[in-house]
Amino acid sequence: MELLRLFSLKKFGLGIAIIIIFNLFINYGIHTFYKTPQMDDFCKPEAMRKGVNTKEKCEEVDGLWTENMNYRTPIPPAPTMMEGIKGVSTPEMAMGEPAGWCDAYFTCQKDFEKVNNVYKRNVFIVWMIAGTIAIVASFFLFAIESMSIIFTFAGLISFLVGTVGYWSAIQDYLRFVILGIVLAVLIYIGYKKLKDNN
Repeated sequence: MELLRLFSLKKFGLGIAIIIIFNLFINYGIHTFYKTPQMDDFCKPEAMRKGVNTKEKCEEVDGLWTENMNYRTPIPPAPTMMEGIKGVSTPEMAMGEPAGWCDAYFTCQKDFEKVNNVYKRNVFIVWMIAGTIAIVASFFLFAIESMSIIFTFAGLISFLVGTVGYWSAIQDYLRFVILGIVLAVLIYIGYKKLKDNN
């Protein structure tokens, strides 16, 4: 009885290990062969440090300039009687609010988001394919019941990781198409294999 319980625990531990390693394998495969886009490749920080405080400088770095509606031209100070005497400094112009603001990252961030959304879409597809392969494999391992269950859960975790991590980057029509294909494959394999085993 004790030996049987120990064997069951070993099978359970092996199952959890396979599920975790399968999904880590997919994850590291993606990160090894399909690099994540980096914001610094699109928006160069050194270009933003040059003091982008005019419309012209803002346009040079492909930024978006927003005019300040409350801006007034700086007013020169009134001359004083002390002006011109050695050691007395001339008052500087009184500065009001800035003429506007520059969103220096406007264009490069849009470029980054476009590339990043394509990346997320492709990674989502990889996770869906990995999950489908794992579940399809579980039907071919039907003779070994525990392995069949392990691969079913490995596939379910892949679906979950892909959906939670990358769902927001996918357009509605693409979600519908991908999920439709995965569902059709799973129903077909399930029907064929379960029918053959009955």
